Amino acid sequence: MSLRSAMEEVRQKQYIIEDNDKDPGEYDQEGDMAKTQLNTMIDAAQELHNMLGDNDNLPEWVQNKITKATDYIDSVRDYLKSEKSNG
Repeated sequence: MSLRSAMEEVRQKQYIIEDNDKDPGEYDQEGDMAKTQLNTMIDAAQELHNMLGDNDNLPEWVQNKITKATDYIDSVRDYLKSEKSNG
């Protein structure tokens, strides 16, 4: 799957989590906010992808930030997929 198609898939997916044990005041339609942030991430990732050449060297701190961002978003995706399949 290409980066572009993976990003488009993130844009198009919507997750709904229902849990009666959660405080309803704590969860106020954060899906819209999350989707806005994901769109910002998609735009930034696409721009970075286009800026980089396969043989470019990056400072270690840049590599670490990309690794952390990847790990964080993968963790959220895994959590939401698990909640959706168990829901």
